Amino acid sequence: MSNNFRIVHFTDIHLSQIRDVRFSRLFSKRFLGYLNLRFKRLKEHSNKVAMNAAKSAAALNPDHVLITGDLTNLAFDSEYREVLSWLNKLGMSSDAISITPGNHDAYIKSVWPDGPFKKHLGRFCSSDDENAQRTTSFNGFPFVRDRGEIRIIGCSTAVPAPPFIAWGRLGSQQLALIQKAVMEGIKKNKFCLIGIHHPPQGGVTRWDNGLIDAKNLRRVLRKFDGTACMVLHGHMHKAMKGSIESECEKNISVWGTGSASLISSAQFRVLDFVEGRLSGNQLYCLSSERDEFIPVTRDLLGG
Repeated sequence: MSNNFRIVHFTDIHLSQIRDVRFSRLFSKRFLGYLNLRFKRLKEHSNKVAMNAAKSAAALNPDHVLITGDLTNLAFDSEYREVLSWLNKLGMSSDAISITPGNHDAYIKSVWPDGPFKKHLGRFCSSDDENAQRTTSFNGFPFVRDRGEIRIIGCSTAVPAPPFIAWGRLGSQQLALIQKAVMEGIKKNKFCLIGIHHPPQGGVTRWDNGLIDAKNLRRVLRKFDGTACMVLHGHMHKAMKGSIESECEKNISVWGTGSASLISSAQFRVLDFVEGRLSGNQLYCLSSERDEFIPVTRDLLGG
């Protein structure tokens, strides 16, 4: 059996489907979101580009795909059906795809947590130990999936927020469970890959769109060594490189990936592991000249 393991990171796919939207369902924050989608976001994001990204990633033969939130815009059922069509392009089972939610997936209170995300995508965020998962009060988050020598810890920062607000929150119970999952993973000699929508490092978000308890998450993670864990996030629609200061030998790497549907700069990230240790971190970006995703090599982006 090969000790090589390849993970593709997607985020902020923002698949849209507005043909079936009824005006009667827009009497909420969704009305403002619909206007933004109709007159701005649809000019910036493309379902076709996202489909191209899925096909390109599938051609790289990943062992696992991690998607860190904002799969939709307004959290309509019709958008999630578009997401399922997109996932089919990957040609992988639900055990090989892990999904964490973002703020757009919890757009209004009536859809979160028991709404279309859970209905359509629940099987992509189930823990290996479903009994342990049912003991939490966070709709099963964080979920924990061990794949070979890699432990995937999927966190939820999704919370319904007021208009013009895009913040996220983990909460004390989820933070405690994240700490437990990392600690147990390291004891089992697993490399812990933490997937989260909002960036946890300081100084990269505003008060209205950041992770409310980011400091608490950093306090939890700083107890661990960066040789044994790292964080992948989205939300910012661009590639980012950061870190969390560790009390151990090496700081924890934090990598952000841009939107997979952004017409101007769609991207996804490919992580290669050998015997449970990171051996490659490569960003793939859409080439306007070739209409395909190609690897980039700038240091900021991990190449």
